[in-house]
Amino acid sequence: MMTEEELVYTFALTYTPVAFAGTPIIRTEGAVVGVQCHYQRLCNVSSNALRPTWVPYASTEVAEDVLVFSMNLMLDDWANQRPSNVYYLGDTINIEASVKVYNHVPLRVFVDNCVATQVPDVTSVPRYSFIENHG
Repeated sequence: MMTEEELVYTFALTYTPVAFAGTPIIRTEGAVVGVQCHYQRLCNVSSNALRPTWVPYASTEVAEDVLVFSMNLMLDDWANQRPSNVYYLGDTINIEASVKVYNHVPLRVFVDNCVATQVPDVTSVPRYSFIENHG
């Protein structure tokens, strides 16, 4: 749509969640969000030639899909990281899982599984699973 002052693009953004493979479990609900983009009309386009600049799709995709995941062991008050990664039987393990989303919509982080090992290798033995079955 075009008005005297603006060019307005209107569309619907649809999110349809899918079940985890082999299960009927769906962690979120679908959504349809109306989106409008408003651009001020600063010039008369018919009298000023446009010079579009090509931005390769690959560079646009990389810039939009930068996600930085992290997991931290936290103290009981959740205010600071725990200085040690040593735990004893019966200790509570406070784990903070997060993602920095830069040019992305906000996300939730779900931990499907987690194991404790003596070395940083998830396939090593002994291995103790304390988060399993998709969280």
